[in-house]
Formats: sequence, C-alpha cells, structure tokens
Amino acid sequence: VCSASSIEPTEGDNWIVMTAGHCTWDDASGPAKNWVFMPDYDSVLDFGCTDGASDTASSCYAAASLHPTEEWMKPGDDYLNDVAFARMAGPRPAQDDVGPLPVLRDSTATGEKVTALGYPAAKKYSGNDLVYCRGTAEAGPAQYGSNPMLACNMTGGSSGGPWYRVLDDGGLEATSLNSFGLRGYNGYMFGPQFGPSTRAALDAASAG
Repeated sequence: VCSASSIEPTEGDNWIVMTAGHCTWDDASGPAKNWVFMPDYDSVLDFGCTDGASDTASSCYAAASLHPTEEWMKPGDDYLNDVAFARMAGPRPAQDDVGPLPVLRDSTATGEKVTALGYPAAKKYSGNDLVYCRGTAEAGPAQYGSNPMLACNMTGGSSGGPWYRVLDDGGLEATSLNSFGLRGYNGYMFGPQFGPSTRAALDAASAG
C-alpha cells in the first residue's frame, strides 16, 4: 500500500498519477500487478477494489500502464530516482474527485518551503487519514546520495505521496515525493531528486 497523487501530463489529456518507483516495480518480480488508485481515500475508507479493475462506484481506478524511471528499473534500488508514473485507464474524473494537478518541476530544489502529503499506515498511524508535513527541504547526507530530506514523521504507507510548493499564480509544483526513512535521521522523510529521468518517465506515461 502506497500513496500517490494526480499530476499534469506533459502532453495530451491522459490521466497521470505520480508515486514512488518502489510502489510500482520490484527487482525480483518486475512491474506491479492490478495497480489501482483511490483518490481522496480518507473520504472512502473502504477498499472495495478487485483484481485491478476500475470501479468508480467504489472509487477504484485502474492503471493502464506503469512507468518507473529507467534508473529505478535497473538492479540496485537507486533511491535518487525512486519515481514512477501511472497512466490511468479511462478519462480523468472531475477535479473535485482527483484534486488539483501540480506541474512537475524539472529539478528538486532545497531551501524552499514544501508540503508533503501521504497516508502513513505504520506505528501510530492507521492508513486511513491524510497527513501532511510542511517545512523547508534540505540537502540530505552526501554519503546517501544527497537525496532531499524534510522534517516529517510519516511512516510506511506514505511512500509516493507528493511534495509540492505553491507558485506565485496559486498553482502547485511537484518537487519530490515521500520515498524512505533513514536510521540515524529519525523524524525525517527522504525523497528522490527530480531530473531528466523523471521527466522522461512522465513523458512516456503522458504519451500512452
């Protein structure tokens, strides 16, 4: 179980969802099977999805294809590129149902205020509530790849939830996402570094 969010496609009007690469691809088994997205899950709280099929009555939407970054699909778990996009089957629902559509930032910046969202499900969390963290993204330790980090105590289940900042025109820009925690850095969430491979994966998903 992971978190995810809708995002603006780079071309066309396909419905694209962003999440963590490890929520879509595993070195041992390859791409995930029966991948579904339930927008606004905290208002649903009833997982009625079956066999990866879309069922709008149950707020279940199936993915037509999954597009992790090329780096994530290589052996070795490259958490600097732990990003994936799902092209959803069927047309995009109304914005009231799937939320706003942030644009993708081409590079993750540190030193900027961001908000992280997710549905943490481990330890003190149940997985039923949308949780947020807000603060300034920092550069992580160089020995771990300099992944950006954010003061945030979300746990497992929040992986794939977006980090975003508000633009001057009121729009949203996705800057990273929840990826992993690190021993010795309790109270911090680490995210991938957006870059050319992230854009390429979104382009592939948008093109269908």
